[in-house]
This record gives sequence, C-alpha cells and structure tokens, in this order.
Amino acid sequence: MPAGSVLSLSTLSAMRDPALYSDPDRFNIRRTDHPRRHIVFGGGAHRCLGEVLARAELEEGLAALAQRLPKLQLLGEPLRVFGHAGIRRVSPMKVGWAR
Repeated sequence: MPAGSVLSLSTLSAMRDPALYSDPDRFNIRRTDHPRRHIVFGGGAHRCLGEVLARAELEEGLAALAQRLPKLQLLGEPLRVFGHAGIRRVSPMKVGWAR
C-alpha cells in the first residue's frame, strides 16, 4: 500500500475465508476448524473485557434452554445472515418442541 493510503478494516468477515474454514457461512456448534480466541473480540491490550462474560452468558443460557426444552428442534431452514458493512439482518428461524 502506498504511504498515506486510507485503510479500513472490518471484523464482519472475520473467519469466513473458505480457503481456511469449511463452509464458513454455516453455523456449526461442533466446528473444529476455528481458533479458540475469535478475532472479533480484538487482541492484545485491546482485547474485549466482556468476552469472558459473553461466553459465560451464552454457555449458561444454552444449558438452561436445553434443560428446560430438551426436545427443542429446528423447524425448516436454519437462519441466514444477510448484509454487509455493518448493516446486517437475519432471516426468521422457527423452532418447536414437544412436551
């Protein structure tokens, strides 16, 4: 890059390179081809302090959901993420469960 060039970085595409990650646009909770520390939380001295809290909340929330609704299942297609450059939206995701 020439000196003085403006450089804009975005974490929106973090870890979505198909050369490095298999089927990068698909959510897979059992994915094994990702680093332990997701780059969306930053790095070094600027690493997000809320990362540990976010992970703990997600783990506890999913455990409570699985305990409360053990037969929860996806109905239809999984959600899809659309958009780019900070303007993102997701498709509806329908779930159901038996009592």
